[in-house]
Amino acid sequence: MLQLFHDLFHGMLPFRPGFKVYKAGTRIRAPSFCHDRVLTFGILLAFGVGIFLENQVLPSGFIPNEDQGTIYAIIQTPPGSTLEKTNQVAHKLQEICEEIQGVESVSSLAGYEIMTEGRGSNAGTCLINLKTWSEREHTVKEIMEELEHKSKGLGAVVEFFEPPAIPGFGSSGGFSMRLLDKNTDTDYHEFDKVNQEFIDNLRKRPELTGLFTFFAANYPQYELEIDNELAMQKGVSIGKAMENLNILIGSTYEQGFIKFGQFFKVYVQSDPKFRRLPSDVLNLFVKNEAGEMVPYSAFMKLKKGQGPNEIMRYNMYNSAAIQGLPAKGYTTANAIDAIKEVAKETLPKGYDIAWEG
Repeated sequence: MLQLFHDLFHGMLPFRPGFKVYKAGTRIRAPSFCHDRVLTFGILLAFGVGIFLENQVLPSGFIPNEDQGTIYAIIQTPPGSTLEKTNQVAHKLQEICEEIQGVESVSSLAGYEIMTEGRGSNAGTCLINLKTWSEREHTVKEIMEELEHKSKGLGAVVEFFEPPAIPGFGSSGGFSMRLLDKNTDTDYHEFDKVNQEFIDNLRKRPELTGLFTFFAANYPQYELEIDNELAMQKGVSIGKAMENLNILIGSTYEQGFIKFGQFFKVYVQSDPKFRRLPSDVLNLFVKNEAGEMVPYSAFMKLKKGQGPNEIMRYNMYNSAAIQGLPAKGYTTANAIDAIKEVAKETLPKGYDIAWEG
C-alpha cells in the first residue's frame, strides 16, 4: 500500500496528469453549479430522498454490542429459596463457566442481581471475564450460547447479558423497560399475573430473546394483623408499637463514639435468640401509655401469606422491571417495535409500559 502511494506521488503511475485535468474541469464547472439554483437544490433534494429511502430499507437500532470480554450471568432461584441455596447454584454455575474454553475468571455473588438491582435470598450474579481475543477461539456470543446450553437443569432461571455498548449507559446491553400498573388500587397478585402473561406473549415474538424479570408476588411472607380495639383497650399506640417492633426486629442507630482513634457506631436491636422464629414476634413487649409492658400477642396476630419481595415504583406507579435482548438477526428497533405491538394487543386496561435504557 505504501509503495502504491509512493508510485502515485512520484509519477510512476499516470496520477498527476489525470489529477490536473480533473482540477481544471472542476474550476470550470464549479461556478456554473453555484449559479444554477435548480441544479443545486435538485442535488440536495436527491440526497434527502436517498437518505429517507435508505432509512426505510436498512434496519435501525442503537449502537450494536461489541465483544468486550465480559458476560453477566443473572441467577433467580424459586421464591422463598434460602441464601445458601442460591449460593450453591452460583457456585455450580461458576464451575461450569470455568470449564468453558476462553473463560479466564468468574466471580459469584448471592443475594443481589446487577441487572434490575433486585435484592433477595433468591437473587444472584456471576461476573464472567473472558480471555483476550488472541487467546480464545470463540466470540462472546458463541460462549454465551454454550453457557445457556450447559446451565440448564440447575434448578434456577439463569440469563446471560453483555455489558452496555457505552459504559455507564444502562446496566447491560439490550433493552430495559418497566411494566406500569396505573390502576388506583394495586392488587400485587393480579399485577404479577399480568406481568407473567405479558412476558409469555413477548417470548412468542422471534425478535426477542433473554427476557428476564425479578418481580413476583408469590414470596412466602407473614402478615401482621392488629386489632385496633384491643390495642386501645391495652393503652397501646399503634404508631409506637410499630416503631418499637422495627427497632427490635431490625435496628436503629443511636449514637457514635471515638475510642482508640476510631469511630464506633452504636445500634440497638433485640438479641438474636428473641427473634429467631416468626412466632417470636408475638412474645416481644411494648410499653403502653401507663408505662406498663404489653405483649404483642395481646393485640396482634400472625397470618401466613404471599406477596412481592420488594415494591418498585417508576414515575410514581408500581412497576416491574423487564430486561431482554434482540434476537439474532434483529436490531433494538425491531425489538422495541415488537414490544409496543404486544403491549397494545395484550395488556389490559390500566397497564402500560415505559422505557429505561
